[in-house]
Amino acid sequence: MSSYTENVNTDIDIKITNPGFDGGADWLPDDEWVVAGGVATLTMTLGQFNQLGQLLPALVVGNWYDITFDLLNAIFSAGNGIHIKFATSPKSSFVSTNGKHTLRAQYLTGSKLLNFENETFDFPNSCDIDNVLIEAVGTDFFEDLGIDHRPIRGALRYSVPDGDRIYHALSYKDKTNCMIKFTP
Repeated sequence: MSSYTENVNTDIDIKITNPGFDGGADWLPDDEWVVAGGVATLTMTLGQFNQLGQLLPALVVGNWYDITFDLLNAIFSAGNGIHIKFATSPKSSFVSTNGKHTLRAQYLTGSKLLNFENETFDFPNSCDIDNVLIEAVGTDFFEDLGIDHRPIRGALRYSVPDGDRIYHALSYKDKTNCMIKFTP
């Protein structure tokens, strides 16, 4: 078999404006987010959800997006962290440890606003976010094949060329974190 490639919709050009937080323009912070000094900082004191957002007009309904960012100086209560979501679409999983993270979310409906949000109201909650990137990772695998189905959240589609044929696979981690692969 030859090279392995993830199926990405390359027709979509989405860019985060001011990904390194060099000033507050382009970002929409709630009360407890501050954009300054090259980072966005959450210092939670009010016990409410707080959002840091940016409007992304090029989002396409139904597409999945990977958002990569650095989480720094993270202090979270147990079971808390930062997740992402697009307007009224379902939220991603959350992260709570320092480092570079990639979270995946699907844009379904509503305003084309990417939001970083705290997971719960519990204290303490504080962190810095920096170096935000977004990448379109395509639409639903089965829909692309014309198969009636229920979408599987978090599934990845792969295409592997082999001569004049292309093999397709879908990978998905179930609740036990077991990798499941399907090949039609």
